[in-house]
Amino acid sequence: MSTLVEQLLHYIAIGIPCIPLQPRGKVPLTIPELGFVEGLRSATTDSATLLKSIERYPEANIGLVPPPGVLVLDVDRPAVLPTLLILSPELAQAPRAVTGSGGFHLWLKAPAGVPTDSLRGRILEAVDLRGLGKSYLVAPPSKHPNGRDYRWDKPLCDLESLPSPSAQLTRMMRRSAPAPQPAGPVVLEVGRGRSRERAYALAELRGRCEAMALTPNGQRHNELVRHAVALWAWVRAGSLSEAEVRENLGRAARASGLPEEEIDKLWRWVRQTTPTRTLDKP
Repeated sequence: MSTLVEQLLHYIAIGIPCIPLQPRGKVPLTIPELGFVEGLRSATTDSATLLKSIERYPEANIGLVPPPGVLVLDVDRPAVLPTLLILSPELAQAPRAVTGSGGFHLWLKAPAGVPTDSLRGRILEAVDLRGLGKSYLVAPPSKHPNGRDYRWDKPLCDLESLPSPSAQLTRMMRRSAPAPQPAGPVVLEVGRGRSRERAYALAELRGRCEAMALTPNGQRHNELVRHAVALWAWVRAGSLSEAEVRENLGRAARASGLPEEEIDKLWRWVRQTTPTRTLDKP
């Protein structure tokens, strides 16, 4: 049994409707005699029909239509992952498919009690909301037009155990939610310049600023302490400058409602701490 057939049968078994896609492509195959004529509306869990389509097109790609209760974050840039994990640590447990272009798909339960028509199409730069029975995704072991394989980094085993997004990330998903205050351009050249550690540090700075800007009353002081200490470790490691952390995190803290005096007082305390940062990330 081929890997394609094995994966297809697995998707069917856990209840995900599938459609055949053009080889090395994202466009649905049109096979009228098998009922594949309306793109994602033709998606099915009928194994006999889908296996016939694979027999006819053995190099076809697979498209998955996540059901209404399943949300997928379609992330174009891997560097966004640290930001997402800061906003919603639960995403570390989410099934993750690596796309042929180097991005990834994170599978989640849809936020409980949130109407799907109230969700944004995009929540961050390079992060789109997909699934919910309204869109399909190219799935492993499909091939990208560049020849690279889609693959599971964290396998999709079932739909019941999918994690839910945090309340903070859910607020960002809502159309009615105020957009987070941007961290602002981070342009100072410091320490390691464009090194791997610098990239990790910048991603974490952006993520923590976005999270801080959305922090509700009653949690703001403690969250500012947490974010400031974590970022100060990057300053001590030479990957961020004190000025860029203080400017950007301070702007986010003010956006959350904290007064300037409290921010300054906390920052003076943070400068006396000595947190460390492990830089040997995978």
